[in-house]
Amino acid sequence: MRKIFYFILALLLLACCHRGETSRTLSHVDSLLRTDPATALAITDSIMQDSTRLSRAEQMRTRLYRGVARIRTYNPVTDDSTATAIARYYDSHGTPNDRMMAYYLLGCTYRDLGDTPMQLECLQKAAEAADTTQADCDYYTMVSIYGHLANLYHKQVLPEEELKALKVLGECAKKDNDTISFLQSFELQMRAYTLSKEIDKVLCIADSARKNYKYLGYDNMAATLLITPISLYLDRADYKKAKEYLDIYERESGLFDKNGNIEKGREYHYFNKGRYLLGVEKTDSAIFYFHRALNGGKKEEAYYGLLTAYEKKNIPDSISKYAKLFASTNDSAWLAKNSQTVAQMTAMYDYSRHKKQAEEATSKYIKEREKILILISLLLLALGIIAFALFIIRKHRIAEEERERQTQKVYDDAILAIHHAQNDLRLLKYEYDEVVTGKIEKEQQKESPDKCAGNIIIEKDNTKSIGSEIASLHENYLRKIEEKDKELKTLIEEEERLQKNVTFSRSVESDARFMDSAIYSKFCHSCFPQKGQHALTDNDWEQFMSLFRECYPTYYAFISHNNVLRQTQIRVCALIRAGFRPGDKCLILDVNSSKINKLKIQINKKLFGKDDAKSLKNNLAAHFY
Repeated sequence: MRKIFYFILALLLLACCHRGETSRTLSHVDSLLRTDPATALAITDSIMQDSTRLSRAEQMRTRLYRGVARIRTYNPVTDDSTATAIARYYDSHGTPNDRMMAYYLLGCTYRDLGDTPMQLECLQKAAEAADTTQADCDYYTMVSIYGHLANLYHKQVLPEEELKALKVLGECAKKDNDTISFLQSFELQMRAYTLSKEIDKVLCIADSARKNYKYLGYDNMAATLLITPISLYLDRADYKKAKEYLDIYERESGLFDKNGNIEKGREYHYFNKGRYLLGVEKTDSAIFYFHRALNGGKKEEAYYGLLTAYEKKNIPDSISKYAKLFASTNDSAWLAKNSQTVAQMTAMYDYSRHKKQAEEATSKYIKEREKILILISLLLLALGIIAFALFIIRKHRIAEEERERQTQKVYDDAILAIHHAQNDLRLLKYEYDEVVTGKIEKEQQKESPDKCAGNIIIEKDNTKSIGSEIASLHENYLRKIEEKDKELKTLIEEEERLQKNVTFSRSVESDARFMDSAIYSKFCHSCFPQKGQHALTDNDWEQFMSLFRECYPTYYAFISHNNVLRQTQIRVCALIRAGFRPGDKCLILDVNSSKINKLKIQINKKLFGKDDAKSLKNNLAAHFY
C-alpha cells in the first residue's frame, strides 16, 4: 500500500514539474512574440506535438501564441474554428491582454479568409478589451490592431474614422516607446487628408513628418514619404518644389539601383517624373518615362501621360492611338472602382447581417451557458449531497468502530474479572486449608506421652475449642465461597452477553466482506442461469470455501470438526450461512429439492441429534448468533 502511495505521489510530482516547465516555456514564448516571432512559432509547434499532456489553459495559451506568431511571421491563419474557440475561452479566462490578443488573432483570421466585416468587428472587440489603466498593458499588440483598423477605414473611404485610429495608434506607440510606429502614424495621416481633399494639411504633415524622420536619422524614410507631396505639387504646377522633392526622393530614398531603376512596385515615380519633364517642356524625356511607367504596369497613368505629350507635339496618329487606349483603360479602371464601391456596399450589408447573426449567436450562447451553469449547479449540489452522505456514513462507521472497541474492551475486562474471581476462589480454599492444617499441627505439638488424667481432661476441652473454631472457619469459608460463586456467575453471564455482541459485530464485518467478494457474486449469478453460462467448477468451490473459512472460522471449524460431515454436507451448511434460499441451493449444487432435504436431515441429525430438515437453520443460528 505504501509503495502504491509513493508511486502516485511521484506521478503527481512529475506532472507538476512538467506543468511548471510548460508555464516557463510559454512565458519565454510571450517575450519572443515581439523580438523573434519565428522562434516563438517553432517552440509552440513543438509544444503542440504533445498537446495531450497539457492542461486546457496551457493548450489555449499555446494555440493563442502560435496563431499570433504566424501572423507576425506573415503566415496565413485560416482556422477560424480554433481562433473562435480561443476567443470564447478568453472571454471568461485570462487577463485583458489575453482577450485583446485572442480577438486580434480572430480578426486577422477573418482577414486572411477575406471576411472584412467580421475582421472589423473582431478588431473593434480586441481594441475594447484592452485595459490601458494597467501598467502591463500590451501596447505593442494595440499598435497592430489600430494599424489594421486604419487600413480598413481607408479602404471603406472613412477618413475621419481612419484619423481617429491613427491618432490612437500614435499614442499607443509612444507609450510603447516605438518611435518608428509613432512617426508612421503621423505620416499616414496624409492618406486620410488626401481622401478628404485637404491638400494643405497633407503638405504640412509631409513637411513635419520628413523633418522628424531626418531628426532621428531616418533619411531614407524621410525621402520615401515624398511621393505624395510630389504628386500634389505637380497638380498645382509647382515644378520648382516638385523638382526639389524629386531629387531628394531619387537621392535619399534608397529605392533605386545603380542604373537608376526603381524598386519593383513603385513605378508610379516614373509617371511623376514624366509629368515634371512635360511641365518643363522636355516632352521627349517625358515620353521616355511614361513608357517606363507603362512597362511597370501603370497603364492608365502612362496612357494619360503619353496622350498629353503627343497633344503637345501635335501628332494626330499618336493622339488618336493613346486617346483610345486611355479611354479603354480608364473605363476598366472605372469599372474596377465601381465594383469596389459595390463590394464595399455589399460588405457593409454583410457586416450588418453578420452583426445580427453574431447577436443571435451570442444570445444562444448565453442561453446555453445558463443551461450549463444550471447543470453544473445541480451536479455540484448532487456531489455535495453525496459528500455529505459519505461524511455521515464515515462518521457512523467511526462511531461503530469506537463502539466495537469499547465493547471489546468491556468484554476483555469481564474476562479479566472472571480470572480474578477464579483466583480469589483458589486463594480462599488455599487460605482455609492452611489455617485448619496449622491449627491441627499446633495442637498435636502440645501433646506429650506422659499425660496425666488431669491433662487428658484439659486436652478434651482444647479439642472441643479447636473443633468449634474450625467449624466457625468452615462456615465463614462457605459463606465467602457462596459470595464468590454468585459474583463469578454474574461475571460469566455478562461475559456471555458481551461475547454475543462481539460475535455479532465481527459477523457483520465478515458478512460485508464475504458478500462484496467476486466469488459470492458469481454464486449469486449462478442462481439465474442464462444461455451459454457454465456451471460452477471445482475451482469456484475452492475459492468460495477458502473465503468462507477466512470470514467464518468458528462456524467452519464446527461444521468440519472430526470429519463428521461429508464435503457436500459442509457445502450445504456454508450456503445456509451465506443466506442462499432453498431453490438457490438446488441450482448451485445442481440437485433437486428432495436431495437438499435429505442432506439437511443428515446434517441436523449428526450435529444436533434432530431428525428433521426444517430446524437445521435455526439450530445453526442458535448455536452461533
